[in-house]
Formats: sequence, C-alpha cells, structure tokens
Amino acid sequence: MSYSKTLPQIPLDSDQTTKQASILLTVVCVTILALSIWQVREEYTDQAHQYQKDVANLSAALLHNTEASILHSSTILLGLIERLQNDGSNPAALERLSHLARVQAGFYPELQGIFLYDAKGKWLLSTLPLKSGVNNADRDYFRHHLLDSGLGTHIGTPIRSRTTNDWIITVSHRINDLDGKFAGVALATLRAQTFLDFYKSLNLGPQGIIHLARTDGSILVRYPFREEDLPKGTASGLLVQAIQQGSEQGVLILDSPFDGVRRISGYTASKILPIYMAVGLDESYAFESWRKSLYATSAAVLVALAVIISFGLKIIGSIRFRQQEELQLQQAYATLAEANRGLEIQASQDALTGLANRRQLEIALSQHFLRAEFNNEPLSFILLDIDNFKSYNDTYGHQAGDRCLRQVGNCICRQLRSHSDIPARYGGEELAIILPRTGKTGAKIVAEKIRVAIFEERIEHAGSSLGWLTVSLGVATGTPGPQCTAPNDLILEADKALYEAKRTGRNRVAFGSQDVEPHQS
Repeated sequence: MSYSKTLPQIPLDSDQTTKQASILLTVVCVTILALSIWQVREEYTDQAHQYQKDVANLSAALLHNTEASILHSSTILLGLIERLQNDGSNPAALERLSHLARVQAGFYPELQGIFLYDAKGKWLLSTLPLKSGVNNADRDYFRHHLLDSGLGTHIGTPIRSRTTNDWIITVSHRINDLDGKFAGVALATLRAQTFLDFYKSLNLGPQGIIHLARTDGSILVRYPFREEDLPKGTASGLLVQAIQQGSEQGVLILDSPFDGVRRISGYTASKILPIYMAVGLDESYAFESWRKSLYATSAAVLVALAVIISFGLKIIGSIRFRQQEELQLQQAYATLAEANRGLEIQASQDALTGLANRRQLEIALSQHFLRAEFNNEPLSFILLDIDNFKSYNDTYGHQAGDRCLRQVGNCICRQLRSHSDIPARYGGEELAIILPRTGKTGAKIVAEKIRVAIFEERIEHAGSSLGWLTVSLGVATGTPGPQCTAPNDLILEADKALYEAKRTGRNRVAFGSQDVEPHQS
C-alpha cells in the first residue's frame, strides 16, 4: 500500500513553510551548540575549582609540616640559651651543652646543625666539626640580632653552609647576658635539600612548583631548585601583597617571575611565623584532560550538527512532498536521539577502565547520600590511590600504566559484595568506591580485601620497596546528620585518610577522623 493512499495530501504555503523550517533548523543547531558550550564551560569551572581546592589544601598541609620543623628548632635553641645563661660558658658547661645539642639534633633529619656564637661571632658550640679561624659576625642573621633587641625567632634567607657547603635555612635567636645586653646568637640550620626531596615526591606535573617564603617575599626554598633563581630572591608581588594585606589562604592565577609559566597558585600564610607556603600547577598541564574532552565534545557536536543540517536541508528541499518524507524525517530525529542517548551512556563511563567516571560517581554519591539520610543508615566512601604510579609510568611506559589501571579496576570489582557497591575512576591513578548501607566495620573489611587482593596480583613495580604494585586507601563512613551534612564531607574525610595512609608509609588503609556510625533509635 503506498503512502499516497494512506496519508492525506496537506497543501502548504511553500515560502512560509520553508522559512519556518529554516528557523526551526537554526534554533535546533544554536540550542545544541549553546548546550555544548555550557557543558564544556561547566566542566572547566568544576575542574578549575577542584584544582584550586587541591593546591590550597596542599599548601596548608606543607606549611604545617614546615612550621613543625622550625618550631622544633626554635624550642631546642631556647633550651640551650636558658642553660647557657644559667650554667655559663665555661668549658665543662659548653661540653654538656654540645652533647645535649647533638642528641636533640639527631631526632630531626632536616636539622643540619646547631651552633652558639658569642657577641663577636666566634663559635662557642657546634654539632658539626669546627673550622679554625671562622667567624660568623658577617652573616645576615648575626647582624639582625646585633641590631634588633627582640628575642623572637628569626628565619633567615638561604645561604651556603661554611661547614658543609650545602644550601641551608637559618633559624636563630638572640642571646642576652644577665644585663640584657647582646651576648651572641643561637643558630639552627635546616637542610634545604630535605625539603626539596619531600617536594619532589609530590606529583605536581612537569611544571609544578612549591615554594616556601617569608612574608616579605624572600624565597627560602623553591622546587624545582635552580641556583640561578636565588639572586631574583622574591616571589610574585601579587601573592606577597595579598598575604601582607591579611589574606591567610587563597588561590591566584600568576605568571611566575622565575620562568614565566602561568600557574594556578594556592598559598597559605602561617599564623605563628612570618612565612607562607605556595603550591603552583602549570595551568596548561592542569587543563590538559579538559582540552582533550573539549576536542572530543567538539567533534561529537560537529558530527551531530552536520547530521542535523544535512537532514534539515533535505527537509527544506522536500517540504512539499507527501507524509512519506515527513516519516523519514521523524526516523532521522529518532536516530539522532538514539545517538545522543549513546553519547550520554559513554559520558558516564571511564573509557580506560570501564568503571563509572567521576561525574557519574558524584551523581551516584549524591543519590545514595539522600537515601541514607532518608533511611538513617550509614554510607561509606573509599578513595584509593596507586602508590608511586608516576614511577611506574616512567619505568614501564604509559601503555603499561593503562593496563595496570584496568587490572586494578577489575580487581576492585571482584572484591565488591553486591551490585549496589559502585566502583569508579576518580581521576588519574585515583579510584573510588561507594558502599551504601555500610558502616565503618564493613568498609574496613572491603578496603582491606581490595588492598590485599591488589598486592596478591603481583604486578611488578621496580619503584616500590616491596617490588610489587601496592595501593593506599582512605575510608570515610558517615550517617547524614550534623557531623555529615553533604556528600563532599565523605570525600574530604576519605581524602584526608588517604593522605594519612600515604604519609605513614603507603600500602595501607586509613580512616577518616570524623566517622559517624548509624544512630540507634
């Protein structure tokens, strides 16, 4: 049976109908283009916010570590000064002080040496071998205390040690005699290399930087270290200006005065010492994955627009035809809708591992959080990071790294208890698991099973001290309530726990500090 016999002929005004069809085609294309631009922009904004949060949090953690090192050194110096003032500087007293200083210095690997100088800059005490004829009265820290009667901690700019020729950071205190007059300087020196080695262990990308500086802008330590940068001496003026105006933490997009690289720079200023810590990610490197997503989305949109325009022109050219052509147009739209549904499915899945991607993970976590809140039941979240994965990639290549990620993802899936547990790729070498209706005990069992199972996969890793690939896991458990108000609370607690697992040696499971077990009514 032909369509001419089954469908009525509908007389149309050719010009008016063509114009309406053209307007409709334009609206559809513009809408798809606008929605695509909006989606890409949202992804960029989300990624930018995440990177800003990451660099700010990392700068705070590193600053806390540095404060501890400086305060330990300062405490040792104050104790030595008190003994020196009470016991005097006779040979027996100085020998006892030297022994005490060496013992205390041995507890802190970053501490290079401890020294006491008299009012003329001569060495009274040193935990390092003394060099004859050396006088330190010309050092900046010595002149500072000579001219400044304050007894507080002074943090000096980096200098080369006259004892070891290493780059050091000086922490010093003024020594007064019983009359309050200048009697010398107590000095502790911190190895700059110890800080640099620690910063090197953090994966900040090829152009990532970390720098510790005084609030006047003087650089104390900068990673990566380049000796030719030291004469430049000061950090970005905008960053220093923000701190001097009272900002304790923030994020700035800055062009480095050292190498000109534009970075996302997070900083945290100390509340107790005149120092701050800044962490910078190369903006180009940080958004590399977003650009890849942009290219893929642009290609998909262009294909979709090409399909739409092609069909649209065909519709405009055949607008006067019978309803057979209208049916073909409906089929074309149905095909496009099916293609869009396929794209939506792909958009929820990580292409490398086959697990849910981060966006899908956040959606699922929000849904399970609401369900847990409604049912007053616990919800657990595990964040997993492959230990020393950058070293693995450098050693075995990125293809092997991709295979490793897939193998770890498959191993995680095999350890899960039910289909309600949701594994996902969180980003890079980080994976995550949502465990609905699971308390801390259950989450601990699952996390430990995953850790053991991955280790027993015996994936060779020359960069690991065990010789095999290992993972660190951070676990957070909470029942929605006053202590757990949003899904992001679980993510933050799991991230803190993961950081603790890696800080305390890797290949282990750590737990969030604010885990909340379900309320028993």
